[in-house]
Amino acid sequence: MAGRFWWAPWYAVSADRSSAHALQRNLVGELRITSCSRGQGGRAMSPASVVELGRQAVEVMLLVSAPMFVAALVVGLIVSIFQAATQINEMTLSFIPKLIAIFVALVLAGPWMLTVMTDFMRRLLEGIPGAIG
Repeated sequence: MAGRFWWAPWYAVSADRSSAHALQRNLVGELRITSCSRGQGGRAMSPASVVELGRQAVEVMLLVSAPMFVAALVVGLIVSIFQAATQINEMTLSFIPKLIAIFVALVLAGPWMLTVMTDFMRRLLEGIPGAIG
């Protein structure tokens, strides 16, 4: 495959610079036209698809971090009620129980968290060819 560009859409063009540059200009012009003419349902990247991708990424981040946050919140509330009832005002008292609760939540919800992240990454990587045209 010497003399061919394996990394670009114009891979069938030989390594001759003049023909490669002319084809690059044509492809860029076509990509500009298709990215402008395609709407939200098109395959090219549009501002709406970028916003949707960002929304999905934030949603996955919140879903993955929720078990650990909920565990820390519940343990912190229990420790705070205990501290208020016994009038022990030690700031470091809640650190170890929260750490243990987060570790337990990570162990219990870890497989689900990995599944959610790998599914998102798989969808993201499979969508790259359609996103670039």
